[in-house]
Amino acid sequence: MDKLDPYVRRKMAQRLDPTIGADWRELARRLGLGTLENAFAIHSSPTTQVLAQYEVMSVYIKDTLSTENAIYG
Repeated sequence: MDKLDPYVRRKMAQRLDPTIGADWRELARRLGLGTLENAFAIHSSPTTQVLAQYEVMSVYIKDTLSTENAIYG
């Protein structure tokens, strides 16, 4: 995932943020970010924070794999 469309991000936040009782925590767990739940919980939109962190993590992973390929061919 490079960047999530802002409309999709907004819709996901509307459905998963605590204001309507949905659980954004499941999204965090499924994306491998469950250990950061407490950090996300302090924000007004935890869903947006989860998605932003996942985007950053995805870029980091791509860069790491690209570097590994450059080193080891």
